[in-house]
This record gives sequence, structure tokens and C-alpha cells, in this order.
Amino acid sequence: MRFFILIVFLLCAAKVYAMPTQGAVLPDKGSWAQGLEVNFLFEKEMKHPKGKVDSRQYFTMLSYAPSDWFCFDFRAGSGNLKFEENSNGTINYNTAFAGGYGFRARLTQANRSFMDILYGFQHISVHPDPRRVDGIKNEISMDDWQASVICAKKINFLYPYAAVKYSRVNLTRITSESKDRKISGSIDRVGFAAGIDFIINKYINANLEGRFFDEKGFSVNLSWRF
Repeated sequence: MRFFILIVFLLCAAKVYAMPTQGAVLPDKGSWAQGLEVNFLFEKEMKHPKGKVDSRQYFTMLSYAPSDWFCFDFRAGSGNLKFEENSNGTINYNTAFAGGYGFRARLTQANRSFMDILYGFQHISVHPDPRRVDGIKNEISMDDWQASVICAKKINFLYPYAAVKYSRVNLTRITSESKDRKISGSIDRVGFAAGIDFIINKYINANLEGRFFDEKGFSVNLSWRF
């Protein structure tokens, strides 16, 4: 049954091609988890036009597990964005709304295998305030999509994990000179993530994660279950 439901979600996500995996700790069945997260995207290579994007995002997180192997993840908060275009210089966009959603599914049964394997899908959208440069109003939004396979091993209160991920960042830009939408996609899409969950007690855990190859990124969060 779990694989049938997972396939449905995979088909729904097939058209979306970097962000935190959110770790390997899922809430218990029928329970919620709330938390705070800071996510840093240090460098992501873009094409058409060529350049680099980085972003800082600050979220309140909420997760709900309808079963013991599946949970929904939601984020709401704020984020900024800097786009360094090779031909036209750099524009820094101020902090404004950011949010996201996704899910995580455990493919192996907890406590019955040597290693836990999870599949995750996440999306973050950042909508910074417009900036006016040389009299031209520049608007931008960033959509960050990611699918990942996570391998984790619980060792006492530590839960280290590694993940292979497929991710894509899209920038949508509009200027006052032209109302046409210009979409710039990221170059590298396959990457790697490594992190660790610290299970502080039955209800509280912290997470650290780094992301490499397709991007340079880092996140930290603290969550509590209820």
C-alpha cells in the first residue's frame, strides 16, 4: 500500500526538478512536529543568462504524519535573494515572503532493517521585494525543487544520514521595461547531501545538513513533536 501511494506522489512530482532534505526523523503516527529552520543557499549556477544565485531563508516548520512511515512537511517564513548575472552585474533583493511544502516517506520499516531508507520531495518558493536599478523596476521569484533518497543509521541519540538528490532552481524575472516573464534554470541538478539528527529527548531533535556538487548550501533546524 505504501509503495502505491508513493508512486502516485512521484508521478505528481515528475515535472519538477535545492533545499534541505529535512532529515530522517519523522513524527509518530497521528502526531505533529513544529520547528524553526535557517537555510543558506551559498551558490547555485544558473543559465540563460549565466550567473549565480544565493539566498538566506528563515522558516517556521510544521509536519504531520498520517502514518508511521509517511509525513507532510510545510514551511512559512521569509527569505532574500542575490542574483549575480555575468553580463549585467549583481542585484540584491530584500527579504520578503518565503514558503514551502513537501513530504517524506520511509521505504524500510523502522527497527527492522540495518539502515533506514527514505524518499523525500520538497519545494521552496522565495518572493523578495522588488529592486529599482537605474530607474528600472526589477521583480524576481525563486522556485527551488528537490527529490532525494536518504540513507540513515540510528546510533544511540545520533541519526547520521547521506542523500543523493535531484534538484532544480528556477528564477522568474520581470522588469518595468518588459512585462515578459524571463525564466532562468539551474545548470547542475544531481547533488549530494550529508547531515545528522540529534535526538535530544523523546520530543525534541536538532538537525544539521550540508549540500554539495549541484549547489553549496547549509541548513540548521530545531523541532519538537506534539
